[in-house]
Amino acid sequence: MGTFFAFLYRLIQRFRIPALALLLAIIILAGWFGSKIRFSEDITKIFPGNEAIKKMNFVYNNSKFLDKVVFIV
Repeated sequence: MGTFFAFLYRLIQRFRIPALALLLAIIILAGWFGSKIRFSEDITKIFPGNEAIKKMNFVYNNSKFLDKVVFIV
């Protein structure tokens, strides 16, 4: 494993400008994809749509537990 990181270090040292450009492109792409994340407070969207689940969703939506936030990735 150490030889891999030594190789990677030598490669980055040899091609410094392309490595920095690649790092910048990765950071920009990660920021762009991160900005596309949308959060939803409706936990019932993750449940299937059959009739029993719809009744449970109705009970859940009319309960006092609506203060919870669910993150779906």
